[in-house]
Amino acid sequence: MSGGNKNYKAGYRAELRAMKDLKRSGYLVMRTAGSHGPFDVIAVGKANVRLIQVKVCPKGKLPSFKGLLDDLSKLKLAPCVEMELWVYEKFTGWHYQTIKL
Repeated sequence: MSGGNKNYKAGYRAELRAMKDLKRSGYLVMRTAGSHGPFDVIAVGKANVRLIQVKVCPKGKLPSFKGLLDDLSKLKLAPCVEMELWVYEKFTGWHYQTIKL
């Protein structure tokens, strides 16, 4: 990862943190780098697949992401697939939200 802007690097680091957490929980994990799709990380487990959008925000500035959540909730997926939004708030940690279909 050479050059790049500050936001890209922060997002990349958050995706790596998410992947590490998921691997520790026993998931096979893939990053969808450069796909420009709706999900950044895909985690495959024995009973489910988790599609995860990863965001980063400054401490105390946690946005609602309502538009993103509304758009993702319209997707049609198999029952074993879960969609999630993981927001890494700097200096605080993760906020997790399951996206309901």
